[in-house]
Amino acid sequence: MLCVCGAPARGAADDVLRATLENGLRVVIVRNTLAPVVATSMNYLVGSDEAPAGFPGTAHAQEHMMYRGSPGLSADQLADIGSLMGGNFNANTRESLTQYLFTVPAEDLDVALQIEAARMRGVLDSKQG
Repeated sequence: MLCVCGAPARGAADDVLRATLENGLRVVIVRNTLAPVVATSMNYLVGSDEAPAGFPGTAHAQEHMMYRGSPGLSADQLADIGSLMGGNFNANTRESLTQYLFTVPAEDLDVALQIEAARMRGVLDSKQG
């Protein structure tokens, strides 16, 4: 699930858009004009309860792998782009959810979504990147 939050007035139901893409990705857009930023929240419905027997921490390890880069986007490029935009990355893993958060200036939403799309297509699973 992708949630993109710009800035909505409280209680304004018209400021929430929900859609499901052809590939099954559920998108929720919440408009909020209180600040000139957008926040993406990529929610993968898999977490620590999916770890194979004998391999605790697998989901959390994969969470960290997402910051090693993707094909066409190295870890250094990911960090540099986020820094140059004044963006903020974060992530967390729970029992049934792994969540990636990215907050950027509103004018950089397209860049943030391109980064998230690249990470959805694949991650580098080695220290090279």
